[in-house]
Amino acid sequence: MTSFVRHGENDNGKLLHLGTFDALASYAPKQPAKPLGAGIVLKEEEGSYLILATNVTFIFRVLAGENKKVVILRYEEGDLSEGTLKRGRVLNGDEMMTVAFSDMPALRKIRLYKY
Repeated sequence: MTSFVRHGENDNGKLLHLGTFDALASYAPKQPAKPLGAGIVLKEEEGSYLILATNVTFIFRVLAGENKKVVILRYEEGDLSEGTLKRGRVLNGDEMMTVAFSDMPALRKIRLYKY
């Protein structure tokens, strides 16, 4: 489990180490009456993550020194109910190009693949 929170106006993001992948979490600009960027990344298994976040955008990368690329295999919305993940819609096409969270906290499940 990895957590992160924006610490002020000059904090633009954080590099998260997620096992065999890295993720660059970039915070949205500060706006009046809106929450700061923050979140939690839970590793289910290698390459599969649950992300609960707000006001942040993710870019996934391979580890430094690896001559590979990363693709999102599966990207789905969800909700936690009584300790169980209830799947929402499965995102596809251009929806998978950016993993972005708005000012309302949301839960997403991401499955990554290296090639």
